[in-house]
Amino acid sequence: MDKVKESVVQSKLISELKQIPNCLYQKVTQTVYSEKGWPDIIIYYICPIFKRPEVMLCECKKQKGGKISAHQMRKLAQLRKLMFDVRIIKSVEDIGVVIKRITEG
Repeated sequence: MDKVKESVVQSKLISELKQIPNCLYQKVTQTVYSEKGWPDIIIYYICPIFKRPEVMLCECKKQKGGKISAHQMRKLAQLRKLMFDVRIIKSVEDIGVVIKRITEG
């Protein structure tokens, strides 16, 4: 996924998520009423180890040159402070790590 757009990274992640049972995702879209900086994709799944619902928030960026904005940095820090699992996805390898976490714990 060298030099691919952020939308391609998102599409690949969503494609992988669709294959996982007990996993739902939501693509976050900006509106004039929403607060800036929210991650691109929210994933809801059942932890295979503890058998409880979990939430993972993913910010997708292009592999080369994809930068996190100041709004995003603040929002991701707030979410991490609340103990959410927040990931920045830039590559196929990053997607693999997310999928492994969801499917294997």
